[in-house]
Amino acid sequence: MVRLTNSNQSILLPTYRSAFGADQFQLPEQEVQLASFFAIFYFAINSGSLISTVLTPILREDVQCFGDDHCYPLAFAIPAALMIFALGKRTSLSLK
Repeated sequence: MVRLTNSNQSILLPTYRSAFGADQFQLPEQEVQLASFFAIFYFAINSGSLISTVLTPILREDVQCFGDDHCYPLAFAIPAALMIFALGKRTSLSLK
């Protein structure tokens, strides 16, 4: 079973995610697709981190909601909704 939290590597990407993606390809026939997968995978991880680092403080400070000057619910609801959306997509192949 996969642990939900990892106290020793809380800010690092667990290696099983990229390994699971790599298992979806048949080598050597899909070597180009495998390289493309890793490029897109790590680009998505890093761009998501950059966007959330910039966007969350902007939403928290500049948007007013529920009569407060700071809008923490909106700042954290948007990343939560995007994570739920990403978890709901079924794009992986089943292993035989």
